[in-house]
Amino acid sequence: MSEDAADAGTSFPFWQVYRVPIILGCLSLLFIVLSITIFIKSYQVAAPIRFSSDTSEAISSASGQPDPGMLIDIEGAVLTPGLYRLPVGSRVHDLLELAGGLAPQADTVAVSRTINRAAKLTDGAKIYIPFIGESVNAENAGSSTVNINTASSRELESLNGIGVATAAKIISGRPYLRLEDLVDKNVIGRALFEKISSQITL
Repeated sequence: MSEDAADAGTSFPFWQVYRVPIILGCLSLLFIVLSITIFIKSYQVAAPIRFSSDTSEAISSASGQPDPGMLIDIEGAVLTPGLYRLPVGSRVHDLLELAGGLAPQADTVAVSRTINRAAKLTDGAKIYIPFIGESVNAENAGSSTVNINTASSRELESLNGIGVATAAKIISGRPYLRLEDLVDKNVIGRALFEKISSQITL
């Protein structure tokens, strides 16, 4: 037998015998490499996504100045009337608590009828709490304007273009911090507001 034939006879059985272990070994090595790659990538820290609110907080923190909030004026029949600074989003109820609550002379019936304690406040707003008998005195004075925060449905209906349904909407939307709140709260349209703006007050 020649050497070439002997080599061919020797190499061929080797591959036949060890073919399966060699293939399995290569696959195992490939699996180990992939596992290490995935393991390393799982520990990489991705940069967090920042939204506009995060940016605002970052700017506020960097400046070192807290949010000044809103400045609100409350007068009338409360224990401690005056100016108060409240966080944005505060409601009328929060302002009343800061002002010490209603004074004994407060017209609680008028307050419950005209003041919405759940209404959100806006910067620069003014809230007035009426005293007992104050609304009666105002009616006797024969004022030429109608107070949209305290007027009865009948008084509101006396305005040009205001009917029963619109008067009810005005009452349900109280309190109004500005006359323009009638339009902003979609109680009446801009055209009707321009028509009655000289006849109403706060």
